[in-house]
Amino acid sequence: WKLKRFCQQRHVPNELKHRVVRYLERACEEKRNMIEEADIKILSLLTKDLTNQLRYASHGVMFKAHPLFDTISKRFNVTLHRICGTAMDERSLAVQDPLFFTGELAVGMFLVIRGRLS
Repeated sequence: WKLKRFCQQRHVPNELKHRVVRYLERACEEKRNMIEEADIKILSLLTKDLTNQLRYASHGVMFKAHPLFDTISKRFNVTLHRICGTAMDERSLAVQDPLFFTGELAVGMFLVIRGRLS
C-alpha cells in the first residue's frame, strides 16, 4: 500500500499515521455516499444565476440556522443566493485538526454542519 510505504520512508510517527488512515477511511466512505457539485461536470454550463439558486436550494437551510442569515433571507433573498453562490466553501476536519489559530486574521466565518469543535 503506497500510503504505508510513504509513511515508513518519511518516518511519520505512528500516532499521526493512524490519524491520517482513520481520516482517509472516513473521507472515502463519505465520498462514496455523497455526490459533490464538482462531480457533475455538466453543472459548469449553468448560468451564474442558476448556479447561485442551485447552491441556495442545497445549502441555504444551513445559513438560515444563523439569525443574521435568516434575516437576510427574509429581507434580501437574492443577496443570500449570491452568498451561497460565491462566498461559500465546504471544509472537512479530522479529529485534532485546528480550524483557526489564536491571533490569526479572520477572513470569514464558519458554520459547523456535522460534528463538533472543542
